[in-house]
Amino acid sequence: MPEPAIAPYSAVQENVPGSQALDGEALLRQGQIMQDVEKLRKAQAPIGSVLVFPFIFFCLVVGNYLGLINKTFMILCGAMSLSGMMIHMATQEYPTRDGTSKSTILERILAAATGTTIEDENQSMSDLVTKFRLESDNIQQSHLLLLNIRKMLTTNGPSALEAVKLGLIKFALLFAQEKSTMDKRIPAALDVVTVLLSRPDACKAVCDDDASLRDTIDMLVQSVKEHMKTDAELDAVIAAESGADANKNNAGTETDSNATAAAAIDFDFSDHSEHTVPLPNKYFLKFGHKFIIALGMLGADHVTAQTRLGDRGAIALVVRCLQSCKSSGQLSKWCLWSLIHMTFNHPPNKREFFIQGGLAHTMVALKAHTQQLDLHQQGLALIATIIATDSNTKMNLSKARETCLANGVFEMLQIAKKEFSDQKEVQAMIKQIFDTLMADWS
Repeated sequence: MPEPAIAPYSAVQENVPGSQALDGEALLRQGQIMQDVEKLRKAQAPIGSVLVFPFIFFCLVVGNYLGLINKTFMILCGAMSLSGMMIHMATQEYPTRDGTSKSTILERILAAATGTTIEDENQSMSDLVTKFRLESDNIQQSHLLLLNIRKMLTTNGPSALEAVKLGLIKFALLFAQEKSTMDKRIPAALDVVTVLLSRPDACKAVCDDDASLRDTIDMLVQSVKEHMKTDAELDAVIAAESGADANKNNAGTETDSNATAAAAIDFDFSDHSEHTVPLPNKYFLKFGHKFIIALGMLGADHVTAQTRLGDRGAIALVVRCLQSCKSSGQLSKWCLWSLIHMTFNHPPNKREFFIQGGLAHTMVALKAHTQQLDLHQQGLALIATIIATDSNTKMNLSKARETCLANGVFEMLQIAKKEFSDQKEVQAMIKQIFDTLMADWS
């Protein structure tokens, strides 16, 4: 026990007639008692101060009764006293039993209106992660916990590495994978993942751990497959889960229904350049880009992660997403951004991208959104990366350049050159692509 906390009590004991010197343990107990008394006194202080307002009102009533105060003045001052008491109660911080300050009534009302939890804001990252795991079945509570975790991660840098060590990325992805596509908590869980992966130290910790990297990529890939269902497929899954058609199955139709369900989950990632791929459901169109961003973040500046992404089918998956979501400028942009990070300076992944028809799908996306600058910045950079001269290439670069020509690359470049004439960066990439293509003809 620090000396300043004990000295006052020992001095009091020495001045009490007939008292004996207290030993260290007794002093410690007495010091604790005095601290508890002080906390109780502080806890009662707000209650005592509130009573001032009723006392003033009582004095006004008595004054009016004795004829010292007229009725109009009593009513005016009484209303002011009542308002003052309500304002005091709304803004007063009432301590807890341990003497720590809690939020005011006004803060609690604002917290309820904005969807935050004051209690959770003061907890540690470890407490929030543990509570989230325990409350994952409670939709409202777990959603608020995810929002508070994201807020803590964005305002407190060191907590990101702690969250990775606590396994938050793995648990958040598992949570997103297992929940229904319509669940409002999936975007919040993905926000937590992307915030963590945006921190270089946290992302490096994931990529340096082979088991963690493998699990993270596998869960991301499987989650995209699961949530990319079309609206019709999603409705069928919901109906099956609710048991609506449980009694309709028989021995003759069971095999067909199982085959249909398998087709809805297991996608064929071969080259679909000549086929139409159905659009994913409306929920995926809103939050699917967050899955894609997470994949791209893992591949940025991490060769091991790039290799793992290629091995686990992430390249083919994102190319398929680019193909099926070409009408969505936002999803197309992030697919292109992610593919840049997964293929940059990685010949095997460049080859996989080419085999999956990535060049053709990229130009389709660029032609579908001729006025979207950020999409063209990503798409042109990706094309330039794939067809650039590379001594370590694993594919036929001449075939790749022929593919660009066959898919109208010059027409696309001319449109972009005219549309973004004031963008020096875009103009430089257009020139680079044009020069690379013309090199084969010289």
